[in-house]
Amino acid sequence: MSEKSLLESLLITPGETLTEVLLDREIRPTKLAVMANIDIKELNNVIIGKEKISDDFALKLEYALKIPKTFWINLQKNYDFEKSKLNKNN
Repeated sequence: MSEKSLLESLLITPGETLTEVLLDREIRPTKLAVMANIDIKELNNVIIGKEKISDDFALKLEYALKIPKTFWINLQKNYDFEKSKLNKNN
């Protein structure tokens, strides 16, 4: 495994954090999709890291989970920053 691959594997995606919240609260993704009025495909793509957390998505998470929108937005920005920094250095 290359150093870049190793470092990328250490980055925690916003979707992984969302998954942990759902596990802690015993909420299935399908239930969150209904609670937050989020398309299940979009939710699954965020969970697996294929899509970013948008402002609208973060607002829906805030409404459903009572975790501030700013938390989700900052999580996404920090992840994007670390990933771009990693890509520049390697």
